[in-house]
Amino acid sequence: MEELLTNLLGNSQGLFAYLTVFSVLVACGLGVPLPEDISLILGGFLAHKGAAHLPVMMAVGFFGILVGDSLIYLAGRRLGTRLGRDPG
Repeated sequence: MEELLTNLLGNSQGLFAYLTVFSVLVACGLGVPLPEDISLILGGFLAHKGAAHLPVMMAVGFFGILVGDSLIYLAGRRLGTRLGRDPG
C-alpha cells in the first residue's frame, strides 16, 4: 500500500500534488486503510523537491485531515443512532 502511495505521489507536481495529498488524507479520515503519515511525508518531500510550496502543502495537509475527520464525525452524528436501533 505504501509503495502505491509513493508511486502515485512521487512524480506529481503543482495542483495535482495538492489534490492528491488532500484526497488521500480525506479518504484516510473516512476509514480507508491508508497511512496518513506517508502521504504527509510525501507532501513534505514534494515541497523539498520543488514540486509544491511548503506552506501550501502544510495547509493542504491540515485541511485534508480536518475535512476527513469532520466528515466521519458528521456521518456518525447523523446516522449513528439509527444504525444501532432495531427496525421492528
